[in-house]
Amino acid sequence: MKIKLLVLSTSLSNLVVWGQTPKLTGNIDINLINGQITCDFTLTNLPKLDDPAISLNRGFNIKDLKFNNSSIDYNIDWGFPGRTAFLGEGIGIIPNVDTILPSSKISISYTGAFPTYNSKEEIASGDGMSVIAIKNNILRASHQTLWYPILVDRTSNFTISKYEYEINVICKDCESIYLGGTEPVNARKGNFKTTEPNDIMLYVGKYKFKKNKNTFFLNSKLDNVQTDILNSSLDSIKSFYTQILQANYSQPTVLAQIFTIGPKTQYEKWAFVVYPCIVADLNELPRQVNKVTNKISDINTFRIYSHELAHNFFGLKIKADNDYWGFYSESFAEYLSLKAIEKFYGKEEYIKFLNQRYLSVYALAKQYTPLTHIKSDIGTDHLYNYYPMLLIGLEQTIGQQRIFQLLAYLVNNTKATNLSIDTLKKSASDIGVTIEEWNSFESNYIRSSNCLTLVKSKL
Repeated sequence: MKIKLLVLSTSLSNLVVWGQTPKLTGNIDINLINGQITCDFTLTNLPKLDDPAISLNRGFNIKDLKFNNSSIDYNIDWGFPGRTAFLGEGIGIIPNVDTILPSSKISISYTGAFPTYNSKEEIASGDGMSVIAIKNNILRASHQTLWYPILVDRTSNFTISKYEYEINVICKDCESIYLGGTEPVNARKGNFKTTEPNDIMLYVGKYKFKKNKNTFFLNSKLDNVQTDILNSSLDSIKSFYTQILQANYSQPTVLAQIFTIGPKTQYEKWAFVVYPCIVADLNELPRQVNKVTNKISDINTFRIYSHELAHNFFGLKIKADNDYWGFYSESFAEYLSLKAIEKFYGKEEYIKFLNQRYLSVYALAKQYTPLTHIKSDIGTDHLYNYYPMLLIGLEQTIGQQRIFQLLAYLVNNTKATNLSIDTLKKSASDIGVTIEEWNSFESNYIRSSNCLTLVKSKL
């Protein structure tokens, strides 16, 4: 499951610190036949931004850029400092202004055409969150595609991808329209608005959707019994996380079918989330839903969905804008998914799953990069497999009750995004972890190039 959520996004806590809730208003016109997207947006209620830039998908051509209602010149920058702006897909639009003040207004209109695929076509390079995907008259675009304007303060590297918004969508070829943060509608056009800042997922086209209690299912073949079981499973996971983290989910979960523009084998273990929407291979779920036990029968499938739900907290509320972005997002989300497995499948199945997936003979013999030497391009094996075991090690050091207390403390008190090991250490101290306990954890797990044998011995 290759998911990168933190590269560009900023958190609601950042917006509060800056004293503003940015708003995006305007129009989108979509033509699914030729893959054309035309946007006319205005950004208001902005924080002060020095040396500002607008990150946009490089497939778009700008028609006009206005600052406080007057057209202005701009330059093109093919990259940003630090980790911002998804360099593979984005360009920087550098407006001819030195500073954006809270009273400023930016308007930008642009259009672009993107490849469309039929049912038998695929791209050899693979799919990704940064790809504007159009296939079989359905368009899927996450915030990481930069289909809407992302603001960057190039002095501080502060980035805005979440907006309160009011957007009019026109799609004459559509049957249904979904914009992240609002409910899907069965229509060819609509007005969508939310007062809760969101990274904006766009999923439109010729598909049907259904709602089962607290969950929407977009473009799925699931029957009513299957959606009932899945809704119940997702609700149980959310209730578990809410209890231990002392924080809530504010929106219904949306499950959307991921369609294969890349090699079909890619989608067997791949999903991504743009809260509150999880995009995954829903067509595989019927054989993984047990109508006798009313549960998801496949533990790994359960892990994928519980991992995605955990990103509501570690990935949305907690995020790092440095080399620790993946640790505080993916590794913590993976740890929480393992705790959900332990909760709902029992200790025996939990330990069996750990031994098979994370503590194999091969893994026990490997050398890993210690968390103290993490780097920005650290591999997925570290983020999804090894570093979550460090958190199991922390649990083995201080106990499950206190690590749950620590996670809740992080979720409810972390405001900064420049996170590090010291962030975890200070938070642990704040909830009563002794220096002796921390030093034991640090020497046995954090600084180790392979602590898996120790983890396995203490299960």
